[in-house]
Amino acid sequence: MPGDGARFEILGASHLLKFCHHFQDVFGLAVDLFYLRDLEKRETDFMLTWEKTPWLIVECKLTAGGSLTAVNYFADSLAIKQRFLVVLEEGVDYVDQATGVRALSANRFLTALV
Repeated sequence: MPGDGARFEILGASHLLKFCHHFQDVFGLAVDLFYLRDLEKRETDFMLTWEKTPWLIVECKLTAGGSLTAVNYFADSLAIKQRFLVVLEEGVDYVDQATGVRALSANRFLTALV
């Protein structure tokens, strides 16, 4: 259905924002959520910073696979080791050996958040 990808990204954004707010409110830590896009139009869905230091990067997709070039570009440029591909598919949990991106089902990734 058209728009499913955008709705899934919004679901991921709302959970990640809740995670950030929890750490800000409970522990007083500066945990912030960003969208990344550069002048060459490379983009990735989310980057979280921990005390103003890039910490993890997340790409949300309906299915596993596809290009993760932008995720790796930003992660490498910002020295982010935690790289995730969150997918709607059930039962996905692996690390892409070529890129180091961990692919996880949304139910597994989102339940790990606060």
